[in-house]
Amino acid sequence: VINGVFDATSCVVTKHGGQTLKFMGDGVMAVFAADSFRRTSVSEAERSVVDARARDVCCHARNAAIELQQHLETMRQQQEQQQQQSGSSNNKPAVSVGIGLHYGDVSYGNVGAKDRLDFTVLGPAVNLASRTEGLCSKLSAKVLCTEAFKRVDTTSTMDDSCWKSRGAFRVKGVQDEVDIYELNFNHQQEQQQDAADAASGNKQLQTE
Repeated sequence: VINGVFDATSCVVTKHGGQTLKFMGDGVMAVFAADSFRRTSVSEAERSVVDARARDVCCHARNAAIELQQHLETMRQQQEQQQQQSGSSNNKPAVSVGIGLHYGDVSYGNVGAKDRLDFTVLGPAVNLASRTEGLCSKLSAKVLCTEAFKRVDTTSTMDDSCWKSRGAFRVKGVQDEVDIYELNFNHQQEQQQDAADAASGNKQLQTE
């Protein structure tokens, strides 16, 4: 089961322009970069360009999270059907994955020993993304994000109602409380349906 989840995660992340960096136990760390990885720091002039791309990056990460949860729901249904057909009493745990999203700056590079180096990202932003994911179980949520992510994400065409506040929480490694938001899947599905209907309508007009 876990290999199937890892495979689905890697495929979805790549599809939406992200990179899967690590498989850690039963978790995955993925990044969606507003600028390509490079060894030089970002200058003030370059910062405005990076910030302009931030909205698209957050949109890609959100869409990846949505598609992954939809894929996992399909896996869960298939798992239940297989268990019913086999009549097995040793039911495997249902597929359940929490996703934490955060937007911020990171340091990156090769870390490790001389004979074993690993490319990774480091910094408070990485820690906060991990802590946000850790709240999913506590809040019974599928996708959570920080205020920093929501602020950038809602500058796009979507509105604030796509994210609903779950309150402020103290998390390990962060001095102040962190405002956490949960993805409103019902609202998101309505938006996707509206977009599909609009696309279908445009197609019909073109063929008439």
